[in-house]
Amino acid sequence: MRGRNGVRIYYRMKGEMMEIVGYSSKNNQQQVINRLINIYGK
Repeated sequence: MRGRNGVRIYYRMKGEMMEIVGYSSKNNQQQVINRLINIYGK
């Protein structure tokens, strides 16, 4: 999901609720994705 000004918002569904797990800009997008994969798996 993208927020205003190009910020990427990462979330996971927990039951019927959406839990926000991270934010990134274009500059640090891959680092945030790698970190989320380490925490939550694929």
